[in-house]
Amino acid sequence: RPGVKLIEADGDWNLLRYGCSNGDDCGGSGDPFPGSTSRSELTPIGNPSSIPYLPYGWVNLRNINEGNGILNLLIGFGPLPPQNLTMNSKTLSWSPVNDAAYYKIYKNGSYIAQTTSTTYTDAAALNGYSYNVTAVDSSGNESSLSNTVFAENIPVEGSKDNSGGCFIATATYGSSLAPEVRILREFRDKWLLNSLKFRVFGFKVEIPNYLGHAFVRAYYRLSPPIAKYIKEHEIARIITRWILTPLVYGIKYPVSWIMVITTIAVIIKRRNKKTVNCR
Repeated sequence: RPGVKLIEADGDWNLLRYGCSNGDDCGGSGDPFPGSTSRSELTPIGNPSSIPYLPYGWVNLRNINEGNGILNLLIGFGPLPPQNLTMNSKTLSWSPVNDAAYYKIYKNGSYIAQTTSTTYTDAAALNGYSYNVTAVDSSGNESSLSNTVFAENIPVEGSKDNSGGCFIATATYGSSLAPEVRILREFRDKWLLNSLKFRVFGFKVEIPNYLGHAFVRAYYRLSPPIAKYIKEHEIARIITRWILTPLVYGIKYPVSWIMVITTIAVIIKRRNKKTVNCR
């Protein structure tokens, strides 16, 4: 871990890497705030996040803007995150937080609502969806995320809400806002829940992705107990992370993944050829 954690607005962490290989930038317009990314906030629940190597994060830098070489921003410290978040059927509940003016509700890593109460009912909840809550003070400073809970024993059939949740990945990487979870969620939305589109003799053809939808429905139905086990056992979390990380890397960098597979195939073929020659 670095003694000083340099946070880049674009969130690619290239300035923390060794050298500038593999297409990494060595400092660009996307690194400063607001910069070319136009990011005007650095908070515990943002991406990138202000959370240090500790359980909680408090720093809130908001309304970041630059003019004539002068950087202006609001600096604040958020309250503690809500504790003891639980879910019964479709209703969330948590312990009250001192200095909290209201609470924000996050479903599958995305903000959906806010409330001044310590309970919230999501009528659109589906089995396996992940939920977190944050506390916000009267100045707008937000806490880090609460513990993650998963909706259980809620039928999937008949629902029109396909936003879904990568809840095994959430349990593995510790947050529904983790970059790895976001990549898997985008893959689901783009490839598994979208129709297959292609052209035949110049005509557009669209086929519903029945296999992808069936996989997602089965995933929602079967994964909650697995995610719960992973969340409660550190060894299971480590093993699952080792399994998921190559998959995430392959989705994010498909060309590199193809090159790795091709290289391995060539090496195996050459070894087999040498073995035959020896005989």
